[in-house]
Amino acid sequence: MSIEPLSDYDLLPTYMRVAEDLRSKLGTPGFEFGAFLPGEYEMAAQYNLSRGTIRRALGILEGEGLLSRQPGRGTLIIPPKADRQDVERPKVALVWTMVRWMGSEMFSAIEEYLSEANCDILFKSSKHSHQKEIEILTELLDTDVNGIVLYSTGHPDTFRFIQELTNQGKSVVLLDRYLVDQSCDHGWVTSENEQGAYEMTRYLIELGHKRIGMVIQTPEHQLERISTIVERTQGYQRAIREAGLDSMLLKTCAVFDDSGAAIRAALFEFIDSRQPTALFFHNDVSAYRMHAVLTRNGMRVPQDISIAGFDGLKLFYDILSFDLTTVRQEFTNLGQEVGKLILSLMHNPDHQPRQIRLPVKLHIGNTTAPPQPEIEARKRTPKFQEAE
Repeated sequence: MSIEPLSDYDLLPTYMRVAEDLRSKLGTPGFEFGAFLPGEYEMAAQYNLSRGTIRRALGILEGEGLLSRQPGRGTLIIPPKADRQDVERPKVALVWTMVRWMGSEMFSAIEEYLSEANCDILFKSSKHSHQKEIEILTELLDTDVNGIVLYSTGHPDTFRFIQELTNQGKSVVLLDRYLVDQSCDHGWVTSENEQGAYEMTRYLIELGHKRIGMVIQTPEHQLERISTIVERTQGYQRAIREAGLDSMLLKTCAVFDDSGAAIRAALFEFIDSRQPTALFFHNDVSAYRMHAVLTRNGMRVPQDISIAGFDGLKLFYDILSFDLTTVRQEFTNLGQEVGKLILSLMHNPDHQPRQIRLPVKLHIGNTTAPPQPEIEARKRTPKFQEAE
């Protein structure tokens, strides 16, 4: 049997990639139906992975009826004509805006939960295009899918298709984000976004910061209606208002492309005109990107300016030289809860959709510190010049 280690490029969970690789081999030379797979230790060595990862991958294929683990003998590749009952399995579509960063952790938890519940899973990615997202949802109207988990782009045009799917008797649950003016119309699972932003802003105030800017960089359609943006902004403003401070919001719809010139220009002008001593970015990705921009332009973090984010992306912890202060979401729990909710709605279609919020935690890293007296009292700084 020919087994090669997996590439490091794909961001899907490793055990899922092993399952996909093995699934593609079943029935081919060396993996004939009726034969036994190599033992778990042997496959772990060939894939250069842990035995636990191999066991999880085999569990997926066993749940799909492709393998049979037989104590004392090994793992049998089940022939296509094996005597199996044709049991109708629930079908759930996962429609995903993107599989990277926090998406991969939530995806992994949902897949594991639904697989254990004996569901067939269809995966579709819109690649963060709302037009593609609408195409996918339109296609699902004419399928026998029972439930849909939608990690959406957040575009308002998407939500009338959700209603059409619901009218067909398909259960739909939103993950992470929803339209604030339709919050009671759908089932959803999200984090305590407002409370998390409130606690982060309070932490910065307690450090002594009085000029705290909140930076939001997102597509225009998300600014005023999408839940995560609206709620995090509300949490920031509530803390600022309670402290008697001035709200300092920077909202930009510029796309962070290869140059990122428009976003940098907006940030530099904001710092030059408003003179914040701390910046609270609405997500970690923006904070990581702008940390590099600020330091390239001669600003020290946190000595000259403190920065904080929101998400708690573990992907970056081991590859960066700094530890971002952030609000951590529990992505695994989000995935598990959305799996539970979609199954509940599929089994009880007449029940009212439930809305679930999960707690968040502050993570204090080394990108925040009390403001320096000379920074708090400094006069207008020169405009930043982008490094060559």
